[in-house]
Amino acid sequence: MKVEQRSKPIFSIVICTYNRFDFLESCLESIRFQLDKNIEILIIDNFGDKILEEYVSSLSKNIENIFYIFEKNKGLSFARNKGFMVAKSDWILYLDDDTIIYPEFILRVKELIKWNIYDCVGGMYYAKYKKERPKWIPVEHGTNKLFSAHLSECPYYIPHGCVVLYRKAYLIMLNGFSIDFGMKGKEFGYAEETELQYRLEKVGGKIGFDPELKVGHFIHEDRLTPFNMIKLNYALGRGHRFDCKFSVWKSLS
Repeated sequence: MKVEQRSKPIFSIVICTYNRFDFLESCLESIRFQLDKNIEILIIDNFGDKILEEYVSSLSKNIENIFYIFEKNKGLSFARNKGFMVAKSDWILYLDDDTIIYPEFILRVKELIKWNIYDCVGGMYYAKYKKERPKWIPVEHGTNKLFSAHLSECPYYIPHGCVVLYRKAYLIMLNGFSIDFGMKGKEFGYAEETELQYRLEKVGGKIGFDPELKVGHFIHEDRLTPFNMIKLNYALGRGHRFDCKFSVWKSLS
């Protein structure tokens, strides 16, 4: 199926995945009944999974505008950049492969696009567990803080990558996500969206937060160990090293 033959959708859902078929399957199940023919879904496979390719092909028999795309360069930023480059719409909604969208989520995205207030909008994500949450893990772990009870402008560091809507013109202008940041295979890496949003804000883009743009976000069992929690937090700090530099620059300016 040739990407260039597609008609222009209202927005594109880009889901980047790396060897997590079970999570992606749940994600797509949550999306499929809210879809219409004016939305496209791009599955960017950064692993090379033939089973996934066949699964997406089978879904395409009943779901219009769903496409499998392989990105050979390892790294979430490579995959996200491939997504917006092949997308046919003017708006890109990035979802993680381990998210579950809430009811009326798609309708809310359409409203945000119609209102046309912001160039980047982040939403709320709530922690989900496939099994019971370990007692030593805080209840609030994996759920982001509510920035505002209503749609409002926010700083660049508020939207998080598992649910963010972008105006594609800014992704093109800024050459997308920096490949110096983000996950690379199973190696922890973060801050690719924060670094991009910093640049977007610097060139005049408006960034918003919408508490009604809601997803559930699965917490992976293999990360719920003391050692992996240390690794994760180290990766968070390493990923946001640019933010510390900018904070120092701001304090001196």
